[in-house]
Amino acid sequence: MKTINKSYYLFEILDNVLVIIDLDKGMSVTNNINEILEEIESEIVKLPELAIYRDSMKVFDGIEHSKGKFKRFYPIQETDLEIALKKVKEINL
Repeated sequence: MKTINKSYYLFEILDNVLVIIDLDKGMSVTNNINEILEEIESEIVKLPELAIYRDSMKVFDGIEHSKGKFKRFYPIQETDLEIALKKVKEINL
């Protein structure tokens, strides 16, 4: 479990996609995404191009970033991780 500025989250790389899970404690991933991306990048050196996160409502959406700098969230609106991974790849072909 990682914490930064009181955000509690988990992350892993699955099939070359960064997956961030909001643990719904403290500041949300949504509201703290810049700092979270920076912390993850400092740990793994280079972020994968594709990234998704699961919010406190347990719904996955996409994260667009450029070299670790947040640009925007985009809808995937999926509760199943495997389907969310498939959708993020389809959207970013």
